[in-house]
Amino acid sequence: VNARGLAALQRLRHAAAHRIFKRQQTSETKIAVRFAARPERGQLVLMRGRLVDGRMTEQRLLFMTQEAGYPGGSRVAVGHDGMLWLTTGAPFGEAAGDLASPFGKVLRLNPDGSIPADNPFVGHTNARPEIWSYGHRNPQGIDFHPTLPFVMATEHGPDHGDEVNVIERGANYGWPRIHHRETEVGLRSPALEF
Repeated sequence: VNARGLAALQRLRHAAAHRIFKRQQTSETKIAVRFAARPERGQLVLMRGRLVDGRMTEQRLLFMTQEAGYPGGSRVAVGHDGMLWLTTGAPFGEAAGDLASPFGKVLRLNPDGSIPADNPFVGHTNARPEIWSYGHRNPQGIDFHPTLPFVMATEHGPDHGDEVNVIERGANYGWPRIHHRETEVGLRSPALEF
């Protein structure tokens, strides 16, 4: 994988969002926006709205972290299932392995921001229901295989060791306990490390 391959993942992500959010032949486009509302507090926000003549209207809050964390390392994309997928980083500390924290995760939301009933941690005590997978250090990209039901994420590793992970429902990708090509029972190692 080289920089061109990573850019292709990004283009495919935008193509998926375009198919679902754009209204053809109008000047209006539905968009989802991810941003750090208060970077000093580490607050991550996901909003939805309509872009009309360069202005965002009909704004609606879909997701917002209340606790402090790391607002970087995040991407939002629309999956083949029509759901919003949001990655969150947690390069420092233990948040990535903590199911009560939204950081260091791949999150999955309905387009209106509600929680899909088939998410793996719905109904679990001390676990956030929007979590699809956890144990991620700093995911910078997410994409979906064009014909197979694979979700893939790219992730920055510490001191090299960047990863491509095939994201599985409820799986723990090990950060900060393992990284690079390390293995441990019950934790997922990357499909590719570079």
